[in-house]
Amino acid sequence: MFKKIVFLFAIFHFSCASNIKQNTTSKRVVVYESKPCYGRCEAFSLTLFEDKKMEYDGFKNTKKSGKFYAKITTVDFKKIKILINKLDYENLKTDYTSKRTDLHLRILILNSLEKQKTIFLRDEIPIDILNLEKEINRLVKKYEFKKE
Repeated sequence: MFKKIVFLFAIFHFSCASNIKQNTTSKRVVVYESKPCYGRCEAFSLTLFEDKKMEYDGFKNTKKSGKFYAKITTVDFKKIKILINKLDYENLKTDYTSKRTDLHLRILILNSLEKQKTIFLRDEIPIDILNLEKEINRLVKKYEFKKE
């Protein structure tokens, strides 16, 4: 009986395991998260993938709550890529803030050259990052996100 249990355990354990390591982060171009604040800040995340698909996840103070999807045009995708390429990737700080309190937190996760960089945006943000953030927010408003 013990041998049967061990055999079944081995079958179930190894049949679900995969030898292929899935690398989902390499397909992401950018992730933008707008965190809740004490006011009426929209709290959501937007992920843009290499195949031009976007995943929107609304949390608080948004028109849509939950996960929704859209596909962007090649023109909009190229615009985002150009704005990302304008950034001095290697010299970007990981935290842009000041001594002011109660600042709205946004998080930008960039995937470039197989490197991931997470940047916390609060205050004193360089203009190139602000332009990218503005474009991302424009995409959120422009496209009709649908459940899949």
